[in-house]
Amino acid sequence: MSTFLQTLKEKTASVSLGSYVLGMIVIGVVCLTRSLGLLQGFEWWAFDTFLRLRPAASIDERVVVIAIEEEDFQRYGNSIPDRALAELLQTLGQYQPRAIGMDLFRDSPVEPGYQQLVEAFEQVPNIFGINGIGSAAVNPPPELSVEQVGFATIPQDKDGFTRRLLLTWIDDEASKLEVSLSLRLAIAYLEAENIDTEVSSGDSLNIRIGDAKLTRLQSNSGAYVNVENGGHRVLLNPQTGRPPFRRLSMQAVLAEEFDPDWIRDRVVLIGVIAPSVQDLFPTAAVTTDLPGFMYGVEMHAHGVSQLLDRALKNRPPIRVWPEVLEYGWILVWGGLGVWLVHHLASPRRYVLAIIVLGSALILGSFSLLWLWSWWIPVVPPLIVFGINGLVLSGFYLYDQTMRARIDERQQVIQEAYTTIHNGPLQELAVLSKLAGSGCSLEQVFPKIQQIEQDLRALDSRLEILHKVHTPATFVIGDTNLNLEDPLNEVLFGVYNQTLTRDFPGFQSLKLKMPSFDPLDTAGLSHKDRRDLCQFLEEALCNVGKHAKAPTRLSVVCKSTEQINLIRIEDNGHSMPQSFTTPSKSSFFLQKSGSGWGTQQSLKLAKRLNGQFQRGALPTRGTYCELCWPRSDQSAQVKH
Repeated sequence: MSTFLQTLKEKTASVSLGSYVLGMIVIGVVCLTRSLGLLQGFEWWAFDTFLRLRPAASIDERVVVIAIEEEDFQRYGNSIPDRALAELLQTLGQYQPRAIGMDLFRDSPVEPGYQQLVEAFEQVPNIFGINGIGSAAVNPPPELSVEQVGFATIPQDKDGFTRRLLLTWIDDEASKLEVSLSLRLAIAYLEAENIDTEVSSGDSLNIRIGDAKLTRLQSNSGAYVNVENGGHRVLLNPQTGRPPFRRLSMQAVLAEEFDPDWIRDRVVLIGVIAPSVQDLFPTAAVTTDLPGFMYGVEMHAHGVSQLLDRALKNRPPIRVWPEVLEYGWILVWGGLGVWLVHHLASPRRYVLAIIVLGSALILGSFSLLWLWSWWIPVVPPLIVFGINGLVLSGFYLYDQTMRARIDERQQVIQEAYTTIHNGPLQELAVLSKLAGSGCSLEQVFPKIQQIEQDLRALDSRLEILHKVHTPATFVIGDTNLNLEDPLNEVLFGVYNQTLTRDFPGFQSLKLKMPSFDPLDTAGLSHKDRRDLCQFLEEALCNVGKHAKAPTRLSVVCKSTEQINLIRIEDNGHSMPQSFTTPSKSSFFLQKSGSGWGTQQSLKLAKRLNGQFQRGALPTRGTYCELCWPRSDQSAQVKH
């Protein structure tokens, strides 16, 4: 028995040492994963979220957007004719803006009014047009000089979102330097302030605005890993105003229904703001009228504003740490997680430390970006800190449990020995004496019964009872959702966590339309709530796994006067098997031929006295719906 206990002690020592080794392995794996670009998407998401959460600033009055809206296309047709554009330019020119940028391709005449547009170009000297570069090459307006043309190309990351600005580009075929529209307009504005700018066309592609030098973004800067870095690219640092810029409609300008000071000495950008014209760029860094998207003219406006802030307000650009410092930061947080496991014995203090330090990492990273424009790693440190702080705690707990078991077994052995010694052994000694003295069986039999009772009592002393408590939570991924919270908030947490999974159907989504209104939850048990969360998770996973190239996802949770409703729709190409909650007579027959998820949905619908449906939408895509009566309608609604 002593050999067995010694073996247990050796195991606990090896577990304690192994937790340190495993902690370093976790740090190495996370660093390797990041270097391969597998964490880019998560880091981009955190970056976008931090930018979007910054407090709203005041409107930037230096930039004005002239919006060509849907009613203008209804008035003029699919393209704005040259006559209308010429009239717009001449009207704006009367109010002496510093620069007018046209975010409209005009490589050929759009009659009527071409000659009038040529005259407008001549009369208003500070007009700038656009061209396209690279694979999206489009010629500029032929009437404008090279210095009055800037490219409109806006780069997008691998996930389709826009986070970078392309300021200059070397056209190798023409051997010339192309300059973006944003940079052209900023330079024109700063000339009136007597601020010099310098744009080099050498290998370094340096840009200097006044005393400020714009640092070029490299292929491995920040969370980026081996991305294209041709030309001079910088991180987009959008304005946080709501709205960020003053916007006037085209018709309001033509009718001269505005304050002249809104135009005088401003940068004016003319562009399309109409959903029917797909001049949209996905972005999650700002709050816009069209959630998740920004119009091209607005993107150029943010670029101009960012450049002017750099020159006039010395507003720092978004900066990143050197790569060595970033990986050192990850190492520090991974080591901190290991240290906590071995130095905080109290579970309450340990959990509190994990929460406080994890929150400090997130809030500190957000503050650095908001106040000082530093984009530092937050997702990889959070991963290594979470794994080493939470997962390794299991190994440490195992270590403590093993030590406790050694003490427990020692006590059990001692108790068993005492019980045997004071019970059966003593009875056996008495029995031996009785047998030696020639006693009869009737005298010996009670002693044998007593020995049997003592041996049976020994078993009850060695029993160990465990009580298991299941908290009111729903576990999804690394997140525990509290089922005591409002159900719509819990379902929204399920939605957010599920969409982080690497499913092909989620990667193609361009527009997500979640709507989680309060539900009538009276009478719902924890099991009901948990099953509703599981229904939503299963339905979303079906979209991610089975829908082919969906671009739109709609999730609606609401309560009407009679029912509660959870409905999921996508527009992917798929051929779903239509299904509706069967009648009672055929319920078990149809359920037997369905999948596991359908069976669970049917059980839930039946338990809630509701209805489950799944099928194809009239145009394209699928829907999945679960409804059940409100608590005050359950007596009237029958399914």
